[in-house]
Amino acid sequence: MKKFMTGIAVAALCLSMSMVAFAANPSTTAATAAADGYTATITAEPAEITAAATTENLTKAAAAAGIKDATVSATPALTVEISATTAVANADGTYDVTMTSAALADGKQYVFVHLMDNGQIETGVTSVVKGGAVSFTLTGLSPVSFFEITASDTAVTGASPKTADNGAAVAMILVLAAGASLALISRKKAY
Repeated sequence: MKKFMTGIAVAALCLSMSMVAFAANPSTTAATAAADGYTATITAEPAEITAAATTENLTKAAAAAGIKDATVSATPALTVEISATTAVANADGTYDVTMTSAALADGKQYVFVHLMDNGQIETGVTSVVKGGAVSFTLTGLSPVSFFEITASDTAVTGASPKTADNGAAVAMILVLAAGASLALISRKKAY
């Protein structure tokens, strides 16, 4: 009986050592420009963008890009001040920007709200984020906020991080197998 209780105690101690791991939220402190001639500096969200970033306006921007029944986060994932260093505007006066940031989740799309130099608001949808890089086209350079599209009828796919650890299950199976072996061996010796 002592061996059986010892086996139970060992199993309980082994199982108590396992821990649950949760995936961390992406860092919101890093924003760097890709090698396309732009800089992106993290900044506070301007009041004009805050006023324009209503649920209705964000949903309309997603719908205009062909994303139906979109649910868009009301809180910006990132706000940056974009300026040109060596880049030149396209012939039509627009800028094609590719930016990387740890604050933008892989496999997601974002509605951007851009405060143009003339005080007007421009909205649009970014490309799907791959490797932290996202592309979008602006009619000028100035502050831009990015709002995550959290649900839609068009599937935005991306790789999910592995957050499960099967170590505790394996340890439990090994402990149970060892306990069963001990029980069988002790019974054979008793007869």
